[in-house]
Amino acid sequence: MNALPRYRIASAGLRPAVLVGLIGALLMGFMVVNAITVTNFGPTSIGLTKETFSDEPDVVVTAKLIAKAKGNQTGAPIGDSAPGVEADSTLPLVRNAIANREFLYEFEVKEALANSFQAGENFKIEVYMDDGVSVYLLSTLYMKQDTVNDSAVEGVLIRVSSGSTDVLGDVWSIVITRQ
Repeated sequence: MNALPRYRIASAGLRPAVLVGLIGALLMGFMVVNAITVTNFGPTSIGLTKETFSDEPDVVVTAKLIAKAKGNQTGAPIGDSAPGVEADSTLPLVRNAIANREFLYEFEVKEALANSFQAGENFKIEVYMDDGVSVYLLSTLYMKQDTVNDSAVEGVLIRVSSGSTDVLGDVWSIVITRQ
């Protein structure tokens, strides 16, 4: 197993939760855990601190944005059950249902190199939010790799609703498990 990269944890209170989550994920055979810490700097600014814990060099998770939804968006039915949407170089969108004005979180899940994913691989993507009181599983989405293109990096774009128009979690965590 590769050594886990070390990143600064946002607060001392978060350290035990991250440690417990990390140990639990290791016991479950996780691939990538990616936590995004949100800092509110006022009504128009939100700062993101990315914290990644990984024992899998094949997957890269990149935070893209946190925003308020502009209109209702239906879920992507092909991505909300296994085996999921096909990962490709256009990064097809996979999302849960999002209501108007709810906070949403968007991130990319891609292979590290153009030949990292193999034909027949399936991935489960779980997105959690911590509001400082509880940790919520917001969505479980899926992607697959049936047709491999070794000349391009492939993946998906994930968009998940917080389920709230007024509460934005302090930490978002993504757990990706190879099925």
